[in-house]
Amino acid sequence: MEKACIAVPSEETYVKSYDIFGIGTKMRKGGEPNTTSRISIRASTGNFINKVISNPVPAMQKSTNILVRIEEQVIIFLRFILHLAMIIWFGGKGKTVSPVENPLLLRSATKLAEEIREGKLRCENVIEAYIERIQEVDPYINATVERCFEVALKEAREVDSLVASGKYSKEKLAEEKPLLGVPFTVKMLLNVKGHLNSGGCQCFANDRATSDAECVALFRKAGAIFIATTNVPEIGMNMETFNYMHGRTKNPYDTNRVAGGSSGGEASLIAAGGSLIGLGNDLLGSLRNPAHFNGIFGHKSTH
Repeated sequence: MEKACIAVPSEETYVKSYDIFGIGTKMRKGGEPNTTSRISIRASTGNFINKVISNPVPAMQKSTNILVRIEEQVIIFLRFILHLAMIIWFGGKGKTVSPVENPLLLRSATKLAEEIREGKLRCENVIEAYIERIQEVDPYINATVERCFEVALKEAREVDSLVASGKYSKEKLAEEKPLLGVPFTVKMLLNVKGHLNSGGCQCFANDRATSDAECVALFRKAGAIFIATTNVPEIGMNMETFNYMHGRTKNPYDTNRVAGGSSGGEASLIAAGGSLIGLGNDLLGSLRNPAHFNGIFGHKSTH
């Protein structure tokens, strides 16, 4: 089968031969690159049609290449400056909150509730332990927004009175109030009656919830005691927890690192030993990501 070709000066050509309906690419080079391209197209009749397309490189392309290289160097320089600034600002390891020493803070929720029901522990002592821990660690991590300590202590004393009265058996209390006396905190994106519901947004700075969210109401019904709301990124839309109303929540293991988001306040406070159980919400990892950042367990329930 004959094959027609168009000759080109070998010292100035860079030829690429493409078999469009075949596999592979053949190349031969001579002289300056990108001055001529040859495309071989296989026709349905089996004949080859050779076409040479001359594509001289414009002089402007060289200028463009120079500008691109300058731009790359500028970006590298700016990245270096930014990295240096981050090292200066966040350089080294930050502070770590003190380890938990009170054994009450190390009990699980189920164990704590059991010992309170059985009268082995006073609920008031438990709530006091968590209040003291929050006051100790929160200046470092900035996790809480509003605290409800006085009301929590009042409810704890009521729990102690209920247990001491013997009005209900231990089995009855375990069935109807499985979280009796257990302290919990709530992410500020969930309603807690009477408390701020701004979502960290200045537009809603004065908004307060008029009722409890369903999950908060269920926890209260189960006997749990609310002690504080926790910080969130603005409207919950960030992978770290920062807003212009309440500032940035920090990681209790290293205050130069973030706590994650959007439930960063909850995760940081629980990891620091300032809360036992936290309520939040999760769409794209808002509970699970900060739990991972702070070394605790986060659970997203099924829909």
